[in-house]
Amino acid sequence: MKCSSCGLPLSPSRANANCPRRGASPDARSNGSKSTGNANPAHAGSYEPFSWEGNGEGVPLGAVMSPPNGQWGQGSSGGPTAPSSYNPSLAQANAPQAAQPEQMWLPGPVAAPTISPKPITLQRPMSSRFPQPPGYNRNMRIAFLVAGLCVVAGGLLLVFVYFMAIGTGNNTGNTGSATSTVPSPTAASSPAITPSPTATVYPGSQFIDNAQVSSAAPSGSQPGQPATTFKVNQKLYVSFNLHTGGQKGEVCLIWYLNGQQAFTSSFAIGANTKFSYAYAIYGSSGPSYVELYWASTNTCADKMLAQHVNFTITP
Repeated sequence: MKCSSCGLPLSPSRANANCPRRGASPDARSNGSKSTGNANPAHAGSYEPFSWEGNGEGVPLGAVMSPPNGQWGQGSSGGPTAPSSYNPSLAQANAPQAAQPEQMWLPGPVAAPTISPKPITLQRPMSSRFPQPPGYNRNMRIAFLVAGLCVVAGGLLLVFVYFMAIGTGNNTGNTGSATSTVPSPTAASSPAITPSPTATVYPGSQFIDNAQVSSAAPSGSQPGQPATTFKVNQKLYVSFNLHTGGQKGEVCLIWYLNGQQAFTSSFAIGANTKFSYAYAIYGSSGPSYVELYWASTNTCADKMLAQHVNFTITP
């Protein structure tokens, strides 16, 4: 409950209480009478103070109505009384006094808004970017994790492809080498090993031909199995066919090792001899060959080169 004159709250238990600011009773306020202000008793005899309600009309303090029962704090139900002459004692009595225990009024709820304290929370400084949603940081972490896994997987895939390419290149190189070693059909169809093919026609080849070396002694008129490699201190045989033309002659042999002459040998051939052979033993290793000559005398003075056969001595 508020005062209709000044707006201050009034005690709910005292409906007829005087105005707490101006001291006027409710009836006096409703009838347009003015309440007394803070009158100064010391100047009561010199002038009459006025109280204003804001309507432009001044009313002397002596016109304030006193309560019917002679006590402040209770309103009067009767109409306004006629103004009386100014009485200093009455003005002092009508002035607002300190509220007594029985005249205390309880203030109503304060109309001013109240500010309730809020807990202070530390906030991050404002950034120039847009505000981030609550799950933004978590989503960003997941995105970075997925991106990192993709990068690692891509690197592993590149390494795998690199090693696969290397392996394929090696296999291709090996296949090419193997293909290049396949013998040609001509080589396969050629006769078995002929250590001394008579590619060059020598002057004495009309007397001696088909010379070859072997590790086994010839049997009768059949030469041993041809060979091209022999061991040191191993006996090797050179066999050949003869075409004497019914005359006697001499077969001269010169053996070479590492491009130098190692030793010589010779033997006589009868007029009707068709096949013959000779042998030698090498004490050192290296590339070797033997040359066969036909001569009409045993001194080999008129010898003619007939055959040349290559072979190798190994340790």
